[in-house]
Amino acid sequence: METLRQAAAAHMKGDLRAALTLLGQAIEENPDDGDAWQMLAVLHFEAADIAEAERCNARALSLDPDNGAALNTEGNILKARGRLEDAVKSYERTLQLAPNLPQALTNLGDALRRLGRLDAALEHCRKAAMLAPDLAAAHGNLGAVLFDRGDWKAAGGSLKAALALAPEDTSIRINLARLEARRGDAGSARDHARLAQNGVTSNAEQCNSLASVFYDIGDLETAKEMANLALGQNPDLADAHNNLGNILTRLGMLEAAIAEFGLALGKSPGNPDYLANLGGAHQAAGDLAAANFCFDDAIKADAAHADAHWNRGLAQLLSGDLATGFADYEWRWRLPEFRRRHSGLAAWTGEDLAGRTILIHSEQGFGDTIQFIRYAALLAERGATVILETHPPLVRLMRSAPGVDLVVARGAALPQVDFEAPILSLPHLFATTLDTIPAQIPYLYPPREAPAGLGNFDIETNTKIGIVWAGRPSHKNDSNRSCPLSQFQPLGQIATVRLFSLQVSDAGSDMTDSIITDLAPVLEDFAATAAAIAGLDLIISVDTAVAHLAGALGKECWLLLPFAPDWRWLLNRNDSPWYPSLRLFRQDRPSDWTGVLARVADDLARRAGS
Repeated sequence: METLRQAAAAHMKGDLRAALTLLGQAIEENPDDGDAWQMLAVLHFEAADIAEAERCNARALSLDPDNGAALNTEGNILKARGRLEDAVKSYERTLQLAPNLPQALTNLGDALRRLGRLDAALEHCRKAAMLAPDLAAAHGNLGAVLFDRGDWKAAGGSLKAALALAPEDTSIRINLARLEARRGDAGSARDHARLAQNGVTSNAEQCNSLASVFYDIGDLETAKEMANLALGQNPDLADAHNNLGNILTRLGMLEAAIAEFGLALGKSPGNPDYLANLGGAHQAAGDLAAANFCFDDAIKADAAHADAHWNRGLAQLLSGDLATGFADYEWRWRLPEFRRRHSGLAAWTGEDLAGRTILIHSEQGFGDTIQFIRYAALLAERGATVILETHPPLVRLMRSAPGVDLVVARGAALPQVDFEAPILSLPHLFATTLDTIPAQIPYLYPPREAPAGLGNFDIETNTKIGIVWAGRPSHKNDSNRSCPLSQFQPLGQIATVRLFSLQVSDAGSDMTDSIITDLAPVLEDFAATAAAIAGLDLIISVDTAVAHLAGALGKECWLLLPFAPDWRWLLNRNDSPWYPSLRLFRQDRPSDWTGVLARVADDLARRAGS
């Protein structure tokens, strides 16, 4: 008994070598000591030797089938092997013997969370944290459940409480990194993830979780490194193959991505998550038939699979089937990255609007609001008073939109309304098809007075070209849609052309060439950008809000698109039914901006008469 006590003390101090030696002595003294075998199983489990942990724990249970600690350890081993339903049974049996054992409660909560049973998981994790306020795992697992439920504020509190109790616990720090990434705080997420990296080199699941964090914050090379590290530890970890597939898809390495999803599905056949992601890779490769086959299979496996519906909707939209595509697009509200504003207000689903007030509100990026504010006029035609809630940089511009009665900045007080509608739901609510897109151009207008400092474009004799080469870095597809400024160099060498930068992001710091006039200092909002666009002859832009604005103003714009374009630009055409003044230049193969800009330079030279 004394040897066992000394082993437990060594374990608590973190001296695993001494603990193993003492437990060996205890078992030698008494080979039928079930507690010693159970403690030995825990040590092997913590050392990631699952097979030896299972052997030792089985010995403990053979000596005493009602050993609650051994049953709890059995659950941990089963969970590590991915046998979650069996793990739940072990934890439940533990709790039959010890109903208030905090470790079993929090472990059961974690297993239920992984199975998607979030209400039951929350109940058990909260009870564990209440019974054992100093148990870091209880707060950490509670934070993970709250995170999955979308209660990010409460999740942050629980995870920080857990980290205060166990500053070296890598799993807690990884969950904090996941939370900060989801909140959009890439800097904080990166800090937590970097700190966690040092502690995960021998843990495949944690390496894989970190790969997901780095993927979410756009650090794709580090994400790839962590996914490969996970697979080096455990080549059979299906989710690591899936993660690596997602990373390779984002990097444009589509054949390799498709192969990784194949490996994931080989280890987990019919997995709807992996099928949906494989469909996304096929879509990025331009094979919509294969993509839709995967999405349909995922939905057959799980009819409520939101990601499969969402991705299928994007494929349908890309193919031009707007009615079906926008219907599937509504599944976005079941995805964790989309959170519906004003859910307490009555959602408009087509009711009579005569004499009623409707709030339409921005979601996603600036370009989406610019594209879909055109539907305000249709709402007004139905007799509605239309209020738009939008991002502050859009407020002044949106006051020019037909049908909009009032524009309110996000965060400001709202008047009383009868209905609300997210702005990207309007195409679905109006049953939009390619033939019924509202395309009365222009539908936005520059301010009557140009901003001070913009200059007088009328005295410029050369062809005045506004350029944008990079989008918002936080956009998940920015690495594909943005283009190095150096690729625009051939345009500046055309004798009769003068370039004006409309770039207002950090990418503007790339501009050192004196032949480009930087307009960023006077572009205080989108109304000012509209004034600048109005004075230029042509806009040449990658897929950003400026291209949408040019289209909404009716200004000629040449849009530069990646090989796998956003759904709204369709396929195999050089025009847009959304914006008649746009001309589309597409990559012939992934990442090939050189070929796109060469074609643009040739056409621009002809247009400018050089």
